[in-house]
Amino acid sequence: MYNIKAPSVLTILNSYTTAIRDVSKDISGYFILVENKALNKLLSAKDLLNIFDIHPVLSLSTESNTWLSKLHSLIYGELSSGQPDRETVVALSQAVLYKIIALSTINKNISSTQAIALKFKQLAYQSYVTHKDVGFYAKEIRVSNNYLNRCVKSTFGKTVKEVIIEICILQSQLLLQDMTKDISEVASELNFEDPSYWGRLFKKVTGQTPTEYKKMFIHD
Repeated sequence: MYNIKAPSVLTILNSYTTAIRDVSKDISGYFILVENKALNKLLSAKDLLNIFDIHPVLSLSTESNTWLSKLHSLIYGELSSGQPDRETVVALSQAVLYKIIALSTINKNISSTQAIALKFKQLAYQSYVTHKDVGFYAKEIRVSNNYLNRCVKSTFGKTVKEVIIEICILQSQLLLQDMTKDISEVASELNFEDPSYWGRLFKKVTGQTPTEYKKMFIHD
């Protein structure tokens, strides 16, 4: 349990169950929800993967609070405009993450099970293209395949394989938004030798075929 006082930043990863016991009536600030489909884009810079290791509560100096507040205001202004520019929002959001990581300490208040699961997810974002097997990640983290699966399952509610596939499909969605790439190119770029197998995984995760998703994106 954490007692958070202003000015502070609270970072909540989807691997934690969180409840708010009490909120001050004079609280003010910004709340940013990042969905999984946007997370791959934000974490495209490898250094930002350290966000998985930070302490959830960061107390800010007046100077840092002012700096971050200005950035959040810019993000809000861009998103509230009639036609927000996605790349601008991503760049500003990445700047926020860089600042938070730079100001943070490594989180020591997590269980060993969560630490292993978060380490796996960090590695998965780095290596999902070339390594989709449990054994690679278990070897890198120096645990058995079964133990890694148990840690990941208890933390994220999914198996190692399911998390890797989810990351791949989320990245697929970003690549499919590039009108210069056809569907087979996207499958190849993600190291799927069989585009039809990748297509079946894509539909299982998203409920749409890659073709349907691409047409929907063009329409939107």
